Amino acid sequence: MPLNRSDLVGLVKSGLGIRRQEARVIVDTVFGEIISSIGRGETVELRGVGTFRKKSSHARWGRDFNTHKALKLGAGTRVSFKVSRKLRGRLSGEGRNEGRSRS
Repeated sequence: MPLNRSDLVGLVKSGLGIRRQEARVIVDTVFGEIISSIGRGETVELRGVGTFRKKSSHARWGRDFNTHKALKLGAGTRVSFKVSRKLRGRLSGEGRNEGRSRS
């Protein structure tokens, strides 16, 4: 089951011992700042998680899957996310014993 914004609000609420409304303001403010920064073309780097940045794509040719006719696809922008090395290692099972000594 995916983690959604309401779940994050609940986690912040219980983690900080604050009211749900206060937690919602914190979560909305953080995501609002991330979205605004990306919209301004700034890179957003969350250490241990990854990096978000705005990328432009140029116009190109595509194909309609139903009619197989060539279509001109317009230029656009999208958000790119690059996973951090630390998170990639945790997801692939590496670094589970990170910080622990093998005695």
